[in-house]
Amino acid sequence: MSYMPLDRGRNLLGREQVVIFRATGGESVWMNVIDAKETVARLPLEWSKEPFPGQSYGAPADGNKVEAARGGVAPIERPWGW
Repeated sequence: MSYMPLDRGRNLLGREQVVIFRATGGESVWMNVIDAKETVARLPLEWSKEPFPGQSYGAPADGNKVEAARGGVAPIERPWGW
């Protein structure tokens, strides 16, 4: 599987990552959990752990698609702590 459900995190080559959503442009990105929590806390009107109203829930572009396709990705439960 080359993608994961966005409500779960992933472990990619030893790094725990989650998806965060940007209000402007409707983009979403994979980010390390610690950095994602800091970004969402620091810029809550710009970034969120949930899609903004009217935003699509599509999978983000991922520079690590090759590793995901090779099975180098494992799901992690409750990456945000809930």
